[in-house]
Amino acid sequence: MMSTRQADGLRFSRLRRAFLAVMAMAVVTALALHSGRAFAQQAPGQVQLTAKQIEQYIAAFKELTPLFEKLDAADGKPDDKLMAAVTAAVKKFGFKDLDEYDQVVVSIVAVLDGVDPKTKQYTNPTEAIKKEITAVQADKTMKPDERKKALESLNAELDEVQTVEHPGNIKLVLKYFDKLNAIAQ
Repeated sequence: MMSTRQADGLRFSRLRRAFLAVMAMAVVTALALHSGRAFAQQAPGQVQLTAKQIEQYIAAFKELTPLFEKLDAADGKPDDKLMAAVTAAVKKFGFKDLDEYDQVVVSIVAVLDGVDPKTKQYTNPTEAIKKEITAVQADKTMKPDERKKALESLNAELDEVQTVEHPGNIKLVLKYFDKLNAIAQ
């Protein structure tokens, strides 16, 4: 059985990795609102990743993150100059456009959600979260209000986690895990 401390550690890792996805969604939302396109309520689709795409993502992260933070701060109303800077940066790192970039990020995060940072082993994240829920429910040392909050958080994660659509992405992302984990910190 997993201890509460282990469950907290895994949740922290997932939250840190979720940062990657949040930054990507800020771009997609801003782009959609800025360009007048309809914004889909669901996450962008996953793609079969290539080593080159992951390397491009890693290379782009440091430059793109401050731009994505500005987009997020613009509250859905980015100016033309900021959007041009984001688009130029994405293209500079070899992505065709923001949509391609976003699909790559979503595909990477779908795998990272199931990777134990200590063992670097992939486990279906749905199953891992269900085990965490069981562990929290069984932990008699937790106060009732802490247990309730932990279970609410885990159930929310369970609703949001994505299944990996392209199993080949798992091996590829694991190959780059240390580099991806380093940039997310």
